[in-house]
Amino acid sequence: MTQEEVLEGGNMNHIVRRANTVLRPIGYWSPSVHELLNHLEKQGFDGAPRFLGIDD
Repeated sequence: MTQEEVLEGGNMNHIVRRANTVLRPIGYWSPSVHELLNHLEKQGFDGAPRFLGIDD
């Protein structure tokens, strides 16, 4: 199992890094953020994180 590192400074969210992936809770705004990140990736912009999906 890959070890998780809790990241500091996330205001009220519990954000962790697992290997090269950052995991954060979703909120009502998340679908809009996911759509934006997917759009940026499709346009070839590599200065934003990639949206990889939602897990349990």
